[in-house]
Amino acid sequence: MAVKVAINGFGRIGRMVARAILERPDCGLELVAINDLADAKANALLFKRDSVHGPFPGDVSVDGDTMTVNGKPAKGQIEGRTLLVDFLRDTLNLTGTHVGCDTSQCGACVVHVDGRAVKACTMFAAEAEGA
Repeated sequence: MAVKVAINGFGRIGRMVARAILERPDCGLELVAINDLADAKANALLFKRDSVHGPFPGDVSVDGDTMTVNGKPAKGQIEGRTLLVDFLRDTLNLTGTHVGCDTSQCGACVVHVDGRAVKACTMFAAEAEGA
C-alpha cells in the first residue's frame, strides 16, 4: 500500500518532489493533493516545462481547477474553517491522525507541520504552511 502524500506549496521544491514521485511509480508514494496559491493552469505549465530538468515525460492537463498528471487528478481545496484533522482524514483519506477527546488534550490529533508537532484538531487546514 502506497503512502499518500499531499504537497503544500508548488514552487521549485514542490514541483521536484511531485516529479520524483510521479516518475517512479514503484517508490511507494502516491501524490493525492497539491495546495498552492497559483491556479491549476499556471502550475501545470510550470510542472510540464521545467527550465532546469526539462519537460515532464508524462501527460499533464488541466480541467477547471484540477491538474491531472498521468491520468490521476491532484486537487485539494478547503473551506476556510476546515480543521486540519478533517482535511487530512476526509479529503485526503490520510487516516493516521485521530480526534480522541475533541479538546486536543489527548494528543491523538498530533501531526508534523514544517518540522514541528501541531494539534490538527485545533488548527485550521489553511494555516498548515509547510505541511
